[in-house]
Amino acid sequence: MLAELQRVMEAYKFRPGALQIEISESETTVQIDNLKRSIQAIKELGYSCSLDDFGTGMCSLAYFSVIPVDTVKVDRAFLDAIETSETGKRVLESIVELCKGVGCHAVVEGVETQSQAKIVTELGFDKIQGYYFGKPVEVETFKSTLKNQMLELG
Repeated sequence: MLAELQRVMEAYKFRPGALQIEISESETTVQIDNLKRSIQAIKELGYSCSLDDFGTGMCSLAYFSVIPVDTVKVDRAFLDAIETSETGKRVLESIVELCKGVGCHAVVEGVETQSQAKIVTELGFDKIQGYYFGKPVEVETFKSTLKNQMLELG
C-alpha cells in the first residue's frame, strides 16, 4: 500500500497534506504499534490521516492518545439527540475540546438540519459534513454546478 501511495504522490505532485487517508475505527482493532507505524509512514509520504467514525467503534481513548492522526471525524450517531439532549451536546463539546487539546481537527459527519449545523458550529467543530449542505454527486456534476454558480456571481 505504501508503494502505491508514494507513486500517487510522486505522479501527481500533490502538496503535502492535500490528500487525506481515512482510517475507520473498525480498523483500529489491529495491533496498535503496527497501526501507529503505518500511519507515521503514510504521513511521511505527505498524506494527512483521519480517524473516521470516531466514538462508535472499538477505539478507546488509549488508541486515540497514541495514533498520530490529524483529524477526528465524529460519527453521525452523536447527532441523533443533539437538539434535545444536553448530555449529547456535552459529549460532542468534550470531543471538540479533546481534539483541540492534542492538535487535531474535529469534523462532524451527518448534519442534516439547520439546527444541527448551528449547534455543532457553536460547539466549535472545524468542519461540518452532511446532507444539509448537499448530497454526494459525481465529479462532473459538481464541476458543472460550481461553474454555473461562479458564472451567476459574475
